[in-house]
Amino acid sequence: MTEIFFLSLIWVLLFFGPALAAIAIRRSLSIPWQIVLLIICLLYAALPILIGLGGVGLAKLYNCTTDINISFSLRTNLMKDPEIYPTELYLSPEKDELFEKGPWPKPFVFNEDVVNVFDNMISRSVPLYREVLACAAHWTKAYYQPGTKIIDIGCSTGTFLDLIGRFLQQPATLVGIDNSQPMLEKAKEKLLPIQQIHQVELICASAETCSFENSSVVIINYTLQFLPLQVRQKLLKSIYQGLVPGGLLFLSEKVKSSYPLFQETITRHYEAFKAYNGYAHTEIERKKEALENVLVPLTETQQLQMLKDSGFQQVDSLIKLHNFLSLVALK
Repeated sequence: MTEIFFLSLIWVLLFFGPALAAIAIRRSLSIPWQIVLLIICLLYAALPILIGLGGVGLAKLYNCTTDINISFSLRTNLMKDPEIYPTELYLSPEKDELFEKGPWPKPFVFNEDVVNVFDNMISRSVPLYREVLACAAHWTKAYYQPGTKIIDIGCSTGTFLDLIGRFLQQPATLVGIDNSQPMLEKAKEKLLPIQQIHQVELICASAETCSFENSSVVIINYTLQFLPLQVRQKLLKSIYQGLVPGGLLFLSEKVKSSYPLFQETITRHYEAFKAYNGYAHTEIERKKEALENVLVPLTETQQLQMLKDSGFQQVDSLIKLHNFLSLVALK
């Protein structure tokens, strides 16, 4: 019954305005009646705004939250003109409520529950997430060498591979590595459209056991931080050895400040960022507890030194906000 009511209301509203205009034209109404019709038309135009304001008012009156979200998605023929859509990310709409109530993953693991909401989780938890992936896509395009591989370590649901696959006009070999099979199942589904142009390989394995031979670009975003410290150095050396001359490493990490007072301020601002994105205080605290001793950040200085110890001599920072940093390193 509700659907019938609203469908009927839509049809009435669609024809109400034109009908008033027709009456005014056909009947040659006097000026007073024309003014009356004009007022009715203005009220008709303002009706959606009044209804919206009324809904918000009722929500405040009954202490409810309002969430209005209108989105459009176009996937058809994007690859015909990739310059138009180089930064459009395709993210799963399922909202992250893992830490809101009930049992939550502790310690934090990338299980199926996390995978189902991962796109929403990372986009609401990492400052400038979209901008970092867009930046990585532009740098990848600039340093990709035909006939080599583009490798994404910790590819998760394949968001970056999908983006670069639409951004690159020439065919390429895109390799995604992740040790979570549920993540790769999501990636496989997301990457189907770009396989019309590119060769896509998804590997379920720990990154330190993989080969990076004949790669010109390696992306490792928000992944190194989850590995044991001794494994990180080994992995970076392996990446350096596998890159072709002139090859690029694009690395994004959560870092910490060398100064306790700055770290305290950074943490406060970062938690405010997460609260602004809809996370409750209890959710923020629970996730922080779950990540303790799972995600171990280094300082920016330590991260730079680790890259240089792995063989990279040309290293620079690109983006930094709060405790998140993106670096590039050239072989």
